Amino acid sequence: FRLQNAAGSEHMIQADQDGAVTLYHNGNSKLATSSTGVTLSGDLSMTSNVIYASQIYVNDRVGHRDDASTFIDFDTDTIKFATDGEAMRIDSSGNVGIGTTSPKDLTGQNSLSINGSVARVDFKIADTFRHAIVTEAEYLNISVDPDNSQSNSQFSVSVDNSEKLRIDSTG
Repeated sequence: FRLQNAAGSEHMIQADQDGAVTLYHNGNSKLATSSTGVTLSGDLSMTSNVIYASQIYVNDRVGHRDDASTFIDFDTDTIKFATDGEAMRIDSSGNVGIGTTSPKDLTGQNSLSINGSVARVDFKIADTFRHAIVTEAEYLNISVDPDNSQSNSQFSVSVDNSEKLRIDSTG
């Protein structure tokens, strides 16, 4: 089955015996179905915010329609997250960089590299921020219960599952 334009010079829809259907625009295939899936050529705009699929593949980027500087970029062995410029990346070794395009590569280990005037990691437990690690050029601060919401806070260091150091709220 073929549906052509009024002049008969262009295909608009083609349906084959095997069930494949192809939609054309200006003589170019834009949507083609087959027994293995659907191929889309060109941009896809959707009015719904929901996609149901087991897997979605893109060539290189998923972006925000109204903000070209916000996107997820799939580069060779690297995923980049951008909000007005690259903000974070995960490389093929599992290293994560925030504020840096080159997270530290520790052979055999995964690393989290944070680049900024103040690097801070906050730990949230049961919807409450409980602990923080903050570093600047001249100091490193490890905070346990920084908002003093617990009465029996302590900091401990263990090696091989054996406690080696403990500091409680009395010092």
